[in-house]
Amino acid sequence: MSTKAKFWIAGIVVAALGVLLAKLVSPRYVDQPGWQLGLFLGGVVVAIGGLGLIMAGTKKNKK
Repeated sequence: MSTKAKFWIAGIVVAALGVLLAKLVSPRYVDQPGWQLGLFLGGVVVAIGGLGLIMAGTKKNKK
């Protein structure tokens, strides 16, 4: 498997985990707004990190 494919797969997995954290886990803490906000923002940061990995996988090699 190529390095680009590994970046793509890892990026998709990390981004999906971030979205799951932000959209599915954080609403369960509606009684604790601090935890809910922290989990939501953490999920957003993780999702953006996953997009960064995907961007690294699209980078062209300089030869």
